[in-house]
Amino acid sequence: MSPVLCYFADKDTTTRAMLEKILGKEEEHASDMHDLLISHQGQSLDAEPCNRAAKPNEL
Repeated sequence: MSPVLCYFADKDTTTRAMLEKILGKEEEHASDMHDLLISHQGQSLDAEPCNRAAKPNEL
């Protein structure tokens, strides 16, 4: 258990529940990012690189 969750364990159950939900989502996002990076194995995520700096008149 996270030290923060241990601190709130019995003192503030509402805050503890909220933090557990936030940490759960954070773990999901980290897992998704890991899977994305593994699936691309160093390949560019963009099919075509963005070159906005070279074309300032297109704003």
